[in-house]
Amino acid sequence: EMNEKELTENIEKIKQLLTLPDYDKIDAGIELAVSLEEPKIFETLLDGCRSDLSTSPSYGGSYLNDWLKSLITSSGILNENPTGYYVWLSLLLNNPLLDITNIKELNLTNCYLTNLPTNFSKLQNLEKLNLRLNQLDFFPEGIFQLINLKSLHLGWNNISIIPDNISNLKNIESLMIGNNKIGDDISNNLGNLNNLQHLDLGSYGLSKIPDCIFKLKTLKNINLTPEWFADDDPEILKLKKTIPECYIIQPVYCVNCNDEPYRVEDTIERWDEYFCE
Repeated sequence: EMNEKELTENIEKIKQLLTLPDYDKIDAGIELAVSLEEPKIFETLLDGCRSDLSTSPSYGGSYLNDWLKSLITSSGILNENPTGYYVWLSLLLNNPLLDITNIKELNLTNCYLTNLPTNFSKLQNLEKLNLRLNQLDFFPEGIFQLINLKSLHLGWNNISIIPDNISNLKNIESLMIGNNKIGDDISNNLGNLNNLQHLDLGSYGLSKIPDCIFKLKTLKNINLTPEWFADDDPEILKLKKTIPECYIIQPVYCVNCNDEPYRVEDTIERWDEYFCE
């Protein structure tokens, strides 16, 4: 066990790496912290961080303590490479004092993430993951190992491709990937998600409804946007005939749905908890 002086010196070395705007250096700092096998290091570095991981950091207060916040902004100005949430998440995933198997919901809305830590897949019991309003250019690889995931929100990022390994998410019920850069580069494997009920593909890059969509017989709601999909469009008519129980969502603003079904024109139930922001 380290004495106080050794503990302080090691924490300082680790923080020097973690505060650099370089993901490789941050990862090296985490590896150093793990190799020292001293739980007090993680306890100290995470001291003051909030533990309610299901609440959005942008709407329910920050997850971060003061030194992690300083990696996001300096003197009220956003840093060029805001790494605070990446560092916090890396510490969280490697913290020997935390049983991460208990984490079922994680809300990482607006956390300036360009990627996820390499060991993100340790969250094996995660059922609901919200990554909207980040800076992701692709589906982070660790997501595809989360076999218990039921809800995934990746809206408002820069993702352009839905890859083949989307089919790994066999239990997914809600998949939100609207407001990205996705065009027609959508893997046919999307059609293998046999439990999918809610799909947001709202994107102005779509030239037609992907063939794989017509295989999703369990769909209850789909948002395709763009608004030029008219009711008499052949693609829309085909979708209505192929999956008659699926409601094709039109853009709407929900003031307060309270996670209850929202009635459109007082006739159609629409599960707005998955769509309204």
